[in-house]
Amino acid sequence: MSNLYPIITVLRETLDRSEKFQGGAEEKYKIPWRQTDLTREQMAIFKIDNEPSDLSRVWIEKLGAELAIAMGLPTATYEMCQTEQDLRAILSPSYMKLEGQERSGMMLMQEVLADDERLYTIKNVLAIFERLDIGLPSGYKLPPEISTEKDLFVGYLLHDYWIDNPDRHDRNWGIQIDLNGNKELLPNYDYGRTLVDFPLTNNRFEIFAERLGQVRTCAFVNNSGNKIRMDEMVQLLTKINPDATKYWIERIAQVGQERLNTIFDCFPANSASSARIEFAKVFLNYNSAALLRLRQFRL
Repeated sequence: MSNLYPIITVLRETLDRSEKFQGGAEEKYKIPWRQTDLTREQMAIFKIDNEPSDLSRVWIEKLGAELAIAMGLPTATYEMCQTEQDLRAILSPSYMKLEGQERSGMMLMQEVLADDERLYTIKNVLAIFERLDIGLPSGYKLPPEISTEKDLFVGYLLHDYWIDNPDRHDRNWGIQIDLNGNKELLPNYDYGRTLVDFPLTNNRFEIFAERLGQVRTCAFVNNSGNKIRMDEMVQLLTKINPDATKYWIERIAQVGQERLNTIFDCFPANSASSARIEFAKVFLNYNSAALLRLRQFRL
């Protein structure tokens, strides 16, 4: 197939000249990167996946980004890579502007919210968008059906539900501030924990997907500080921001099986086992159908 996602080889000597840093379980580097000879050099994050090949998470990051694009969300770019030693890796060019300063969700909560609003609840996080003048990610144009950056962030959270990403903690979203003090929402990013669960003992994917869907939690908490289930997150979004929630749920449904199959068909044959690919398809379809049911919910 000629339109397969490329696997880029990064020379070890490039890593030896680059800054290595800590962050999670992966071996990570900040490396210089050019998309083409005609584009300016920028920094990119290069993460080596040390998992056995049958458990590799590299394709998962790429999948998360491609599904965000299919929804119409702005996303960080992810490219599948390898080193000369055939270690699997993922490369993500920086989304930061020159001289831009990043502010994580955690920093924004500390700077904007009162002491009694510091719990990581859906309501408190969305309140930040009402109290700050935050612009859109560079180059992104809102679809006509939604009107605010808060509406766009709701799309990030529904993308999390669709791809089963429980990792939307307060350092996995944020804004950047340019030299003139202008603030803009960062694109969606970090899909490494997507679809982390997999039925290893049998191929009854539909049953496993249903059971997992009933118990999985997200990073947000309730007023008692306990993590809430993914379903509860969608129910709260339906109450707090019903129009944007309805729009993004319908966008997910509109992606359709044909577009999903096209995305999966673009992965090289050695990206993941056929069983993992099949389970990902089943779970994405299950989550899409579950969202259509949840959009009718009113607290």
